[in-house]
Amino acid sequence: MAVTTFPLIARSRTLFPRLGPSTGPVIHQFPSSDRLRPLTAPRRPGVGSPTTPERQGAHYASPDPSAAPNIHALLERAIDAALESLNRLERQARDVARWFRSRAYTEAREGLRDLIAGTERISTLAAASADASGTDLTTFCEARGLPAETETASLMNELLRHQRADDGLALAITLERRFVAALENWRELFFALGESPTDPPGHAA
Repeated sequence: MAVTTFPLIARSRTLFPRLGPSTGPVIHQFPSSDRLRPLTAPRRPGVGSPTTPERQGAHYASPDPSAAPNIHALLERAIDAALESLNRLERQARDVARWFRSRAYTEAREGLRDLIAGTERISTLAAASADASGTDLTTFCEARGLPAETETASLMNELLRHQRADDGLALAITLERRFVAALENWRELFFALGESPTDPPGHAA
């Protein structure tokens, strides 16, 4: 089985492995702009310096208060999509664990690659949702004692250890237990995001 590295996940940005061919692993790191990209954001009208008092007033007007309900609606849709994806990932994790147990390594490796990519998308969606709520993902997790990011980091490193040892049974057990538990942590995070007050992006509550 090809070995793929799972580096430690930094607190401010998440690293996920991309399981590639035997020529070597490819590691993808979210740039900070991706992690902090809002779902939507109010924009000031116009470009450049307005020439009339009326246009000056419009140019420097406060964001439209009606943007908040739009952000809230987007956030609700993002949370619904995330919860649906988490349910699908859990089913896939159990399938991949079964493949590792039965030594169907081709299917298992492909399935593990899909699971990691899916978890990466969940993390990206969580970061965007937190930003739409007026904070960032790490701050949100720390303020509420949510372990999704840190537990996922630890999980990835455990997967690495088992993969280096070519231990399919240990990978299966990790997927059935720790990976499924990590998905539950992300569910808890998205439920918390749904209950949190929504401020304009970039303005912490």
